[in-house]
Amino acid sequence: HNSQTSSIITTVTTLSPMLVFSIDRALVRQAEEVLKDIDLPVVNLSNPAEIDAVFQKCNPEIALIDTKLGEDIAARICLELRKKAGADEFAILLLVGEEMEDRALNALLAAGGDGLVGHNLKPLSFRTRVSSHLRRISAAKKFALKVHDSEVLIDVTSRLVGSSDILDNLYDVAMFIARELHVDRCSVVLVRPQRDFGLVVASSDDPKL
Repeated sequence: HNSQTSSIITTVTTLSPMLVFSIDRALVRQAEEVLKDIDLPVVNLSNPAEIDAVFQKCNPEIALIDTKLGEDIAARICLELRKKAGADEFAILLLVGEEMEDRALNALLAAGGDGLVGHNLKPLSFRTRVSSHLRRISAAKKFALKVHDSEVLIDVTSRLVGSSDILDNLYDVAMFIARELHVDRCSVVLVRPQRDFGLVVASSDDPKL
């Protein structure tokens, strides 16, 4: 963890919080109250410089940006969030007023915004919108994990069947699985039918075994 992390995020729980970029404390308190019903904590930030610290501290999946911070700042926050999230799913809602021009709205959406929310937060509508985005992100992550798992299984199978002698390839398979699972050691154990005895026939930390 970064020792320079802002004190504003030291109270973040283990749940993935919603980032609220605003200097309007009344608005932040309102968002906190509305999101209590879905057990979603809120982290209040005010500028793009704080994004790195909050991503180091927790793993946010959604943000609300108050465009009263200024169109340029809001656009920069969108870009920074997209950059920090990388390939991960992330939702950005823009808090806008009726006076905002279409040109400005289109620019913010082009910078990475996913949707618009009026400054007069309607609890049920806002909560439903947030929940919908979180469900979408959860479903996308589960699907991506299934795809990755399938690719790993195919790779392991090809490493085994692609060799004239399976035993020759077991160390390679053990190494591959250890890397994928981020573990220190992976072993292949041969268990006899009675299931009362197992013999380690390959291990990722001993190529000579």
